[in-house]
Amino acid sequence: MDTASVVRDMDAIRSGLGEQRISYYGVSYGTLIGQQYAELYPSRIRRGFGRPDRGAVRAGAGIAWGPASQR
Repeated sequence: MDTASVVRDMDAIRSGLGEQRISYYGVSYGTLIGQQYAELYPSRIRRGFGRPDRGAVRAGAGIAWGPASQR
């Protein structure tokens, strides 16, 4: 299974739940998943935040996606 497959599965879950948009928080590999989801489905993500690794968590670093991150 590759990242693109995981992203498509996430969107299928979103759709199955009847949600128009999701909020997402990812850590480590989850950051890549969230970033690719935002790139493939920009209108379907409310907001997202990722922490690349544990060291970044301690340092307070992170990556935000979605319309809320543009404010």
